[in-house]
Amino acid sequence: MRCVAAFSVVLVWLAVGVLLPSVAADESAPRNEISRAEHFLKKLEKQVQVYRGKPFPLSYESKEALRRVRTLKEKYPTDPTVEAMFQRARKAVVASKGEVFEITPKMLAYRENEKKLAKQLAALNVETWDEYVALLERKKALIEKPFPAPDPLRTSPTLMIGKYVLLAEFAYPQNEFRDTGGQYVFAGSARKGYYYVHLTNRAWLGAYEALKRYRREASQDLPEPWTLLGKITNVGLLVPQAGEEKTMDPHFGWVVEPVALYVPGILCATAEAGTERAGTYAGEDQLEQLKSSMYTYTEVPDDVEPKALLRIFATAIKEKNWKLYLDCIDPARRKTPKAISRMRYFYDNNQVRYHRFYVQVEPTEVASVEVIRGWRADKKSDEDFFLSKKDKEKIAEHADPLVEEARVRIKTYDERGKQVSLPNTIVLRRYEGKRWFVYSGFPL
Repeated sequence: MRCVAAFSVVLVWLAVGVLLPSVAADESAPRNEISRAEHFLKKLEKQVQVYRGKPFPLSYESKEALRRVRTLKEKYPTDPTVEAMFQRARKAVVASKGEVFEITPKMLAYRENEKKLAKQLAALNVETWDEYVALLERKKALIEKPFPAPDPLRTSPTLMIGKYVLLAEFAYPQNEFRDTGGQYVFAGSARKGYYYVHLTNRAWLGAYEALKRYRREASQDLPEPWTLLGKITNVGLLVPQAGEEKTMDPHFGWVVEPVALYVPGILCATAEAGTERAGTYAGEDQLEQLKSSMYTYTEVPDDVEPKALLRIFATAIKEKNWKLYLDCIDPARRKTPKAISRMRYFYDNNQVRYHRFYVQVEPTEVASVEVIRGWRADKKSDEDFFLSKKDKEKIAEHADPLVEEARVRIKTYDERGKQVSLPNTIVLRRYEGKRWFVYSGFPL
């Protein structure tokens, strides 16, 4: 009997040992541990809300949230509260890696078109540059070896003035300085001798503005260094040092007037005295003809909706369609030359952004459409319930001209489909129920 009793006790203990893990597995997490983990989890979710789809590094509090939720999940895997917290944390971790957007080949077509256009223009510009240099060489007007530069104190000015010089690795604006009331870029050194390229003249402005137009209208890809072709006009005693305070000694050098700026293999921008723009680049007069077949949109429909307008606007920027870009903007924002200059600044700013940071601007939602001036009947509004037809006619007769405002949220994505900045809001307006225009929110 004693043996039977002892055997029964052993069976009971074995049964208890088998059941204990099951009991522990079904155990609920302590409320105080849940509460502490919840505190940090809310901090993580708040961080997700702040970045709104943009990738972000986890803060200390966010990392602590993950640590605490993981500990709870490992200790109490069947607790429904812990499971809910685990799912929230998992969702937040995914969000921290950034919202993913599918980038299609069509969205990237503008980059391929830009390369194609640059290649077409490059052929014309290299040919122009080679012909220009060859002509000067035939005339023996080009200094064969710029450095070491002839010493102005030991060389007759008549041997140098009127000749042309090629300055490779022209460093603008790095070597820019101001002296004797003018702006210059120095090339050379005290050991090799100096050339001072004079910038305070129409020749420089003509060539450099042509280069900027190429960047704005054709391609952003203009790698340095550049080469400057210039004509020697004088001898100058200048201090080739940037800044107001001069610590260097002055040095004699040859003053050079710009003739052409050359980006090797890509662009030849020349000064053109007597023309309206004072400068041009090869193929500029053919540019619109070359680009016209590459445009996705050529005009803005009168019945365009807010989100559709922003897609046209963004596409006009990345396809370098200045005319269409302006047509998207509220006429009130482009009335004066100063206003146009401001719009051009935003346009150039966006060109850089599309080149360096993102490839797609996507309108996500129309956040609101409101009447900000005048009056418009709205059958869905509470006001309309109390107004008779006669009331509405009388109100409309005396109301200010109707101005409506729409706020559209946008997101920007890089070529991998990652959101690259916080969402932005663009404001659109329309007048008297006519076409929508972009009013503010620059740059995109």
